[in-house]
Amino acid sequence: MKNSDKKLLAVLIICILLRLVIFSFQTPFNNDKHFLVVSYIFQNNALPSPFQFEEAQHPPLYYIFASFFLFFGSAKAVQFFSLILSIGALIVFFVLIKKLDIPPKNKLYCLLFAGLLPQMIFFGNYISNDSLSIFLGSLIFFQSYMLIKSQSIMNHVLLAVFLGLGMLTKATFILFLPVLFVLIIFINFKNNQKILVPCLIFLVISLALGSYKYVNNEILYKNPFINYQEINPGWFAPHRGTYSGSSSFYDINIIKLIENPYVSLETKHSYPLMLYGTFWYQYIKDSNFNGKSAIFSWLGSLIYILAIIPTIIMIIGFFRIARNPSKNIFETLCLLLFLTNLFFIFYAGIKYDDWAFFQSRYLFQSFFSILIFLNSGINFIKNSKIRKLVYISLCSLFFLFVIYFAYGIYNLL
Repeated sequence: MKNSDKKLLAVLIICILLRLVIFSFQTPFNNDKHFLVVSYIFQNNALPSPFQFEEAQHPPLYYIFASFFLFFGSAKAVQFFSLILSIGALIVFFVLIKKLDIPPKNKLYCLLFAGLLPQMIFFGNYISNDSLSIFLGSLIFFQSYMLIKSQSIMNHVLLAVFLGLGMLTKATFILFLPVLFVLIIFINFKNNQKILVPCLIFLVISLALGSYKYVNNEILYKNPFINYQEINPGWFAPHRGTYSGSSSFYDINIIKLIENPYVSLETKHSYPLMLYGTFWYQYIKDSNFNGKSAIFSWLGSLIYILAIIPTIIMIIGFFRIARNPSKNIFETLCLLLFLTNLFFIFYAGIKYDDWAFFQSRYLFQSFFSILIFLNSGINFIKNSKIRKLVYISLCSLFFLFVIYFAYGIYNLL
């Protein structure tokens, strides 16, 4: 094993251990009521209707799997299922990062980023379909890479299976389907392979596995994408009024977040600030790794400040790939899959005028795209002093993440 691979493996082990430690202290629940769905399935051996619970609108795969863990008798056992998925996603990231032709130093920083980002860890550990979404998203990126390398029937089948399972977990995976379908056409055509059979395999398997919830909704409710916003709009009334004119799109005054790192009237009308806040810190207080202590606010503010440089680097990486999409097929695919999730956020957030949709966790099933943007942005920087500054900012962020976890645990003791 090369020395760089040993370092990467060491990072993986450390990040897995960190997840285990945080799991020991983190509450199984976030602000959503996913556990009610799991409990209902366990007690009734049946799926609830979308009208019974606010989270029953979702496709059922996570809840069905999670219900088996209730045989062990507690919500913590169900949360352990999420932990397994969280660790699984991190291992997939490790394997894929190891395979990619990128600088060894960037590989380390990408894996550390995936392994230490607080929101990734928390939403991977909650009783929530986010954990399965992140895991299946990582598998889709991995399998897409494998398909680009080899157009075997098995690679087509596995990609279709992972996408179908994703669609059976969250409706946002449906937006992956056209992108991956175009990938199959393009990659087979480019390599002089037959196109019809791979396309049929992909569509038949993915739709057969993933379409149950949407077909069922259409039959019963004449709406394949029925959701709780439409069932109980009054519940979401306090979330309304997000849009405040064109400034909602371009307000990037991060000083507002630094002064108040949590949801506030000053920031919840800005789409970029809400996405920034929910990506780097607990802008919405979901986890019990928070409290009344002012130290949590100070940590949030410091993280927002130090995250400015990495954010700029990732934006540079995004546009660098977008500028030359034919240079690297896999990077272009990452960009397109990321854009599908970003499209969902803006579509749903604007349609329902609900600030709660502008959460970066909806991007986490495309999290590997963000790692690709980070690598691309770092590679764009040719000046050694500026690149060193980028690495220092990332190291400082990672250090603050660890301090945040440590203080959170201390606060819970």
